[in-house]
Amino acid sequence: MITLNVYLDVLPEKKESYLQFVKSLVHASKQEQGCLFYAHYASVHEENQFLIVENWADQAALNRHNRTMHLQKFVAEIPQYLATECTIKTSES
Repeated sequence: MITLNVYLDVLPEKKESYLQFVKSLVHASKQEQGCLFYAHYASVHEENQFLIVENWADQAALNRHNRTMHLQKFVAEIPQYLATECTIKTSES
């Protein structure tokens, strides 16, 4: 299993539009073959910080996800919502 934790620091003035934008990514990703878990969380400590947690069955499943249109759209459009670059932490078990 491969786990990704994606940390996002969203611009305060973009928070509401970001929340709408990310919904489609989460919904589509959950439907993918090999997706074991996919969730979006808001920080309880920092108002504009968010976390996406992804669990993929294997590298092949993650590779397929990386080629999907919904992820490509997310990657292309996410910079406009962010105060800083996102941080991605990956682990394998």
